Parts: sequence; C-alpha cells; structure tokens
Amino acid sequence: MPLNGTTNLVAVITPPSGRNPTCTACVAFKVGASLETATTFATGSVALVGSEYRASVLITGGTPEFNAIQSYTVWAVYQPTGGTGEAGASDDVGGPASDSTTVTVTARTVTVAVSAASAVTLGNPITLTATLSPTAAPGTVRFFADGVDVSGAVAADTTDGITTFNWSPPSVGDGTATITASYTSSDAGYASQATSTSTNVTINPATTSLVATAVQTGAAGTTLTFTADLTSAFGAKTDIDGGTVTFSISGSACTGMAAVTVTDGVATLTGVTCAPGTRQVTGTYSGSGNYAASDDTSNFQIVVA
Repeated sequence: MPLNGTTNLVAVITPPSGRNPTCTACVAFKVGASLETATTFATGSVALVGSEYRASVLITGGTPEFNAIQSYTVWAVYQPTGGTGEAGASDDVGGPASDSTTVTVTARTVTVAVSAASAVTLGNPITLTATLSPTAAPGTVRFFADGVDVSGAVAADTTDGITTFNWSPPSVGDGTATITASYTSSDAGYASQATSTSTNVTINPATTSLVATAVQTGAAGTTLTFTADLTSAFGAKTDIDGGTVTFSISGSACTGMAAVTVTDGVATLTGVTCAPGTRQVTGTYSGSGNYAASDDTSNFQIVVA
C-alpha cells in the first residue's frame, strides 16, 4: 500500500457450526508488534457476505498509524457480545479470537501526464506540459521527443504539480513527434520514477517569404534574368536548399521560362526573352523539406520596349 493509497483489510469469522456470529462493532483492528502492545485504530461489525462472516476496515496510508515506509503488524480481534463464548453452550458464537497479518506501506505513487498543442510550425516554440499527481511530488521532469531528451532535467513545480518546457523542433522529420515525460523523485517518500503515456504533435514546415525581382525594363530581343529570394524565421537563408521556383508572366508568353532550383535561398532564371509589352511577374516556391511553399505577392512589372 503506498503512502497515498488505501487497502481493505478483511477479517473472516468462522463460528461453531450452526451459530450466527453477526454483531456490531465487535471486531477491533489493532496495529502493533504484539497483540499485547497493539493499539486499536478502528472497529468493525460482522456481517454475512456470500458464504462467509466478515468484518472489514479500509486502511489509509499517511494516517498517524500508517505514516512511515515500513511493514506493520495488524491484528483483528473478535470480541463477541451476547454469548458466553464457552464451547458447546447454546449461545456459543465462537471467540474471542484474533489473527494478524502484515501491511507494508511503500512510497507514494506518482503519476505524470504530458500534454502539448496538436501541431507546431518550425521556427515557433511549443509548450510541453507535465502534470504530476500528487502535486507536491518533488524532483525533476524530463521531456522527450521520439525518445530523445529535449529538455534536460527541469525542476518539478511542487506548487500545482505543473511543469513546462518550451520546445522548438529541429526539423520536420517524418512530420510527427511522439512526446513523453518522465519524473525522477528527490524524496524517498515518493516513487523514484514515473513515466507518462505519449501524445503526438504534428510538425509543419517553416513558413517562407518569396520576393521576385528582375531588371524592370529591357529592349526587345535582349535576355532577361529573374531572381527569387527566399527567407524564413527558421534557420538562415542559406539553409533553404531544394525545391523550385516557378515564375509566371501575365500577357503574351515569353521564351525560356522554366522552373529553377533553389540554392542557398536563391533561385535565378536566365535567358528569358519577351516580345515588347508590359507584364506582371510573380514567383511560386514549391517548398522542400523543412520549408513550406509560398507565393510572391510583389507582382513586379517588366517593360520590354
């Protein structure tokens, strides 16, 4: 039985054949090394339960009689009333009688539950929360993502049992992280370890911003160069590698248009020729790995004379 738990102690009374030993407050439950020195902490009544006559008491850990981590000798003493207790007498209901058992009190059980938002976007931290019960459990909490310790030891908050850690995923990975939490006690009165069940967090690619540019005027027959610059709050510009940018032009078609690969956050399209006219140019990034797709909203203008 843990210090913060309970156990039901049952005494079974076996009377002489044909006798009814039911009585009120006739079983004394005592605790002590010997019957002679034991002290009474509760009384119980005998009642027929199924085919047995029983008296029971609910023992609670942490009460004055059971407030230490150790083994206790507990006695049940049957003291019948209304009968002589003499063997063979017409009012013989058995007893008095006693028996003992051992109740072992262990450290308080501790449970830990972990929670987090269902999704996070790279570049934005997410709060991981561990809730301990009992709330006063002292020690440390660690948070894990896919089995990897992401927080180190965080002091457990013994005020309300709620411990938090702000975590920023390092990458999209497979798109989902399994979050768990563990508790380590610093007090022998509490279970040494506890582990939570898991919760899943969806990891979304970081948002990106795309700005497309080009020389805004040119002579007919000359080649044009379009450039797209990508940035993100997650990592450096040069971390944006992979994916493509596709440039779109309003009006009559231009030759040499093609999707171009992003390298170090830049995509450059060369060798474009257009007939005379004014056009709006936009760019669209496909997204890749840790970085999400995005569209250029600048709608820059080129004029071919």
